[in-house]
Amino acid sequence: MAASVKLALRLIEDGSLAKAMPYLEGSGLGSLDLAEIRAQLKHKHPQDRRGWSPGSANRAPEIVFNHVQDTFKNLARNAGAGVGRFRNE
Repeated sequence: MAASVKLALRLIEDGSLAKAMPYLEGSGLGSLDLAEIRAQLKHKHPQDRRGWSPGSANRAPEIVFNHVQDTFKNLARNAGAGVGRFRNE
């Protein structure tokens, strides 16, 4: 069994489905060399973007956290936030 599959199974057993998905996903069957595939992608993901006017976004004050890396390092593995400690997934 491939190492990536073993890692995915361990993550699934831990209940971390979102973390396991990249190890199980394929790369797809469509080749970008085919004009039909490129047309489907352009239709599904149009690249037309409208710019925001500078006055439309309100600037929020900058929030600074001290020692946040130490806090994240000490969090329980695969545990979610809140009283129930349910996983975020």
